[in-house]
This record gives sequence, C-alpha cells and structure tokens, in this order.
Amino acid sequence: MVGTIGGTERMTVPWGDAEVTRLDYSICKRDGVKQYTVYASKDAPHFMIREDMPHGLLSELIRVEP
Repeated sequence: MVGTIGGTERMTVPWGDAEVTRLDYSICKRDGVKQYTVYASKDAPHFMIREDMPHGLLSELIRVEP
C-alpha cells in the first residue's frame, strides 16, 4: 500500500459544507493496482467523510450523531 496526503478542500456533504483533507492510496492486488481516495474531516475529531473506490463505488458518511 502506498499513499499520499493531498491538500485541504471544501466538500458538500448531506449536513452542509465541510473542510476535508484528501488522502490518495494504491493497493497492489492479485489482479493489478487499485486506486482509492479518502476524504477525511480536517478538524478533530477526524473521521472519514467519503471514500472513492475502483469502478465508481463510493462510501459516504450521511450523518454524525453525538
């Protein structure tokens, strides 16, 4: 697994706008290298806002509860 930390950007999320840090990483699998991107909250506590996966699949946080 190889990754890089990108810059900070604004992202529209279900509860409004959020500042996120972009994290790109690659995983070597049996059928080739797969690219992923995670967007994590910039401010603590840090949590994953969205993950973009191969083939257009994505995982997105829809709600934050106390």
